[in-house]
Amino acid sequence: MADFLAPSHPSRYIVRYAFLVLLLAYISSPYLRTAPAALNWIILVGAGYAGLLSLNWLWSYARPHSDVAYASVLLLDMAALGLALPYDPTPSCPAMLAMLLMVFDNGFRREAKFYLTSLLCALLVGASVCVLRLWMFGPEYGWASLWLFAFVCFACGYGYFLFKSLIGLRQRLGAVFELADASDDFLFALSSQNLQIRDANRATRSITSEGKTLLDVFDIRASQADQFVQDALEKGTASREWALRNDDDRLIEIKARSFNDRSRLACTGRDMSLHHERAERLLEQSRSDGLTGLHNRRALDRRLFTEWRRMLRADKMLAVLMIDIDWFKPYNDVLGHQAGDECLQRIASLMRQNMWRAGDFLARYGGEEFTMIAPDCDQEGAQIIAQRLTNLVASENIKHPASPLGHVTISVGVAAARPEPMQESQFLLKLADQALYQAKQFGRNRAVLA
Repeated sequence: MADFLAPSHPSRYIVRYAFLVLLLAYISSPYLRTAPAALNWIILVGAGYAGLLSLNWLWSYARPHSDVAYASVLLLDMAALGLALPYDPTPSCPAMLAMLLMVFDNGFRREAKFYLTSLLCALLVGASVCVLRLWMFGPEYGWASLWLFAFVCFACGYGYFLFKSLIGLRQRLGAVFELADASDDFLFALSSQNLQIRDANRATRSITSEGKTLLDVFDIRASQADQFVQDALEKGTASREWALRNDDDRLIEIKARSFNDRSRLACTGRDMSLHHERAERLLEQSRSDGLTGLHNRRALDRRLFTEWRRMLRADKMLAVLMIDIDWFKPYNDVLGHQAGDECLQRIASLMRQNMWRAGDFLARYGGEEFTMIAPDCDQEGAQIIAQRLTNLVASENIKHPASPLGHVTISVGVAAARPEPMQESQFLLKLADQALYQAKQFGRNRAVLA
């Protein structure tokens, strides 16, 4: 069914047919005895009005959003008023009540958009009728019509403010309902007696249908649901995290607030699994290097601290390798920064793919420097890893016009130690950095043990 206030709604036409029948029945009885010719004229006008109204109804179905249907009905109402009102035989002029119908009905179609237009048309027709009745029937009929006309104008004006407030409230509630239905959160009303879900939004309807209970939707016991409702009624609010009955991977946080009548609870639900996934994704992004995809300096510091304490408890060795690309600044100067970024990405991918030990950790330290953490690895093992990486990069034969060797190489500083309680994890990093400096001093393309 269309919106009740839409110009094409059937109520707009049905009420006019009913009013026309009552009006003709009222007017025709005196005219049967006094003026049969006038009665024929009134019936002809009524039949024409009904026929044109029927055509307009068919047109409104073909073009439900067209304002032509509105305008044509308004013109029909004005014509009917202008033709029928002068022939009303009584001073009370009940036909003038049709003005109320015309203003209220036409005016509030399309959310009161046409109210002032309808009111103006009604005032013009009503004023013309009052003058015509005064001229045709004398002062007694004219003043009676004038008083009724004044009352109708007051009713129309007062109704405007009442219905305007109603329309404004309806629009605001409609906007709220649209926002609620578009929300990804679950929004619904919960019966505090039988735990049934009512008035659910689209997200809630995607996992259940209205009339289902909390026990049908969530993997909980009846005692848990009853306690949840009791807490909301006693404290005003309550919150729980429950898994969906048919989807253990989705954890929903349900918050409830009691209504004033205490028969229902207003509930909101948020999919915490999605929230946790986003948080993990953001955390991973904050700990990764955007260019190479390796871990960044922040992740390196956290991992070094963790492994230092772990090796301290286990009384095992911890090794750190500081890796630097040789003559990288001249590489950028000759080939450009785009080529430099590609070189960094290629070296990072090469080292990552050749990390044989599951516990090793590789990160970009900054610029062209990389750092590897090797838990439970002594000096000899760390030296073997460093030499293997050095040979691996050299064997790739990445062209380097500014290098004396003609291809890209790396220098590695290696440090391995058994953690001591009074030392900090950065101590090992400093040793590896010193070893890297020595490797560069000795001619690069080599691994030096601190």
